[in-house]
Amino acid sequence: MVTSAAYHERNEYRWGRYAVSALQPGNYTVTIEAQGFNRFLSSAFTLTVQQQQTVNAQMQVGDVSTTVEVTGSAELVNTTIANLGQVIENKYIISLPNIARNPMGLTYLTPGVVGSGGRPGDSNTNFVANGARNSTSEVLLDGATVTAVEQNSGVTDLKFSPSVDVVQEFKMQTNFFSAEYGQTGSAVVNMVTKSGANDFHGTGYYFLRHADLNANNWFSNRAGRARPYYRRDQFGGVLTGPIVRNKTFFMTSYEYTKAKSPVTEQVSFPTLLQRNGDFSQTRNTSGAVMNIYNPFDTFTNASGAFERRPFPGNAIPRSMMDPVALKALPFFPLPNQPGAPFTETNNWYQEGVNLSPAHQMNHRGDHNFNDHNRISARWSMGKSEGLPPNLFGEGNPAHSFNRGPTRNVVHSLVTEYTRTENPNTLWTLRYGYTFADFYRNPMESYDLRQLGFPQYMKDQATFDVFPAFSPDGFRKIGTEGWLIMDRQEGIHHFSWSMSKLVGGHNTKFGLEHRRNRLDYAQPGYPAGQFNFARGVTCRDRFSALATRATASPRCCWCTERLHRSEVFSRSAYWGFYSRTIEDQPQADAQPRSPVRLRRPAVGRTQPAKLLGSGRAVPDPGAGLRHARRVPLRGQQPPVAV
Repeated sequence: MVTSAAYHERNEYRWGRYAVSALQPGNYTVTIEAQGFNRFLSSAFTLTVQQQQTVNAQMQVGDVSTTVEVTGSAELVNTTIANLGQVIENKYIISLPNIARNPMGLTYLTPGVVGSGGRPGDSNTNFVANGARNSTSEVLLDGATVTAVEQNSGVTDLKFSPSVDVVQEFKMQTNFFSAEYGQTGSAVVNMVTKSGANDFHGTGYYFLRHADLNANNWFSNRAGRARPYYRRDQFGGVLTGPIVRNKTFFMTSYEYTKAKSPVTEQVSFPTLLQRNGDFSQTRNTSGAVMNIYNPFDTFTNASGAFERRPFPGNAIPRSMMDPVALKALPFFPLPNQPGAPFTETNNWYQEGVNLSPAHQMNHRGDHNFNDHNRISARWSMGKSEGLPPNLFGEGNPAHSFNRGPTRNVVHSLVTEYTRTENPNTLWTLRYGYTFADFYRNPMESYDLRQLGFPQYMKDQATFDVFPAFSPDGFRKIGTEGWLIMDRQEGIHHFSWSMSKLVGGHNTKFGLEHRRNRLDYAQPGYPAGQFNFARGVTCRDRFSALATRATASPRCCWCTERLHRSEVFSRSAYWGFYSRTIEDQPQADAQPRSPVRLRRPAVGRTQPAKLLGSGRAVPDPGAGLRHARRVPLRGQQPPVAV
């Protein structure tokens, strides 16, 4: 890939400058030729994502056939722009320890970026950048957004993150953004995927994590339990190369991940005596028996206060037990461990394995029509599933731990067209689209009429699932609140920009348009929730802590609630921007020189095509970013890249 530099002359000072933009990250060299001077050839230097770099050349009088090659120089210092951030290069992305193998986990290498609330490195936008609010950052992949906004909030939600082997590099900007970046409340993460070249390159990999390589959980060690099973297999590959040499290139990748992770729960369920209505052995932490009182047997004491009489023997007679409660009782798991002294809390423990298969594909193509037109396109797809275990037993519809199963499918695509109108004008048109389809369902369906509920309650239920029963002080059973979710999101992202050199000014202006779609359904308690408070069986309303709520369902005393949540929203955003950088002239008239920019790693190098008077005609990679003057006689003419 060879690009030429755009030349600009400011007549009153008769000085020239060269500027190149819209370049892919990579290694480049700069060659400068002028009649009566030795040819200048810089050593190879690296351009990273969003970098603007100035290269200085020392021109020496001599024959143009003689080349002065600079093989060593001081480190290039960026004096062109003031953006504050950190570039994470590919060698760090693929080499540094990254337990989740997600490039977003490396954003914490940037100074000033920390986890929210002291959390370790997340693989999303839940970080704090230089004190700004967490979960408000923008993430761009090949220039198009891959973040959406959570409903009723300003929180950004990362929808797609490519495999680490697909990312060429990314830049984490934390302050002093350019004018074109406005959809962020914190930082901007700009990722660039790999592109093809004139040579074929491929990478294959396999990563294994296994329980045999892990330490046991501290609580499992204390209880004498073996390490829970865990295994994560990930394999994939990336291939890049040419379709038509020097013209059309491709990148393709595939990654498959299969994880088996442990799931453990330790909670409190009613004891065998309590299930039969006998609370004679129900004690508090000091060992004293907790008396229960009959809510249907009340009286007014001598002081005029309302009181209930205790159940004889601290037991509820069978005749007072509600038939719905008796039918729901078998769905409560039986205690399987002693629990705490006196209270017998945390008397149930269970573990299982969560299955999480995931697939990801990325395909990219780049095509150069000619020296003035270039197009690139990328399509990515990620699909993941979560298959949690039913810790209550296979087929038990009352499982209450809010985990799914889940399924998430994300599509991300972007296409970009770049055109060089003339040596001083370049414009870019880009379209991106991200679509995410997520659902989470209950493990089992259930007809609540089987518990004895009437038909009208079934008609009011939004899904046929087991209703939630929540006795105070014990783990609830049934479908958790907000478990069921059906969510589709789409973000159309259009952008157009033009860069132009006018006089001594480098001007860039453009516009951005986004259209957001959110279709969202999440019923709170689709079959209802029945809460049983301990205050129902206490002596009076001031002694609720002296009893247990397990007695309430047997006495048929509860509160019920149903929730519905549906959102169908559309929103649009327009943004316009302009920025101008003015160069200060410092030199007299100088001869014009052709400038050649080479990217050795890509393949064959060709010189830039020239028009009359030495003006360079840039190819699609050429553009206009801030550059300083180019004095050539015995001085150092910088070339902005």
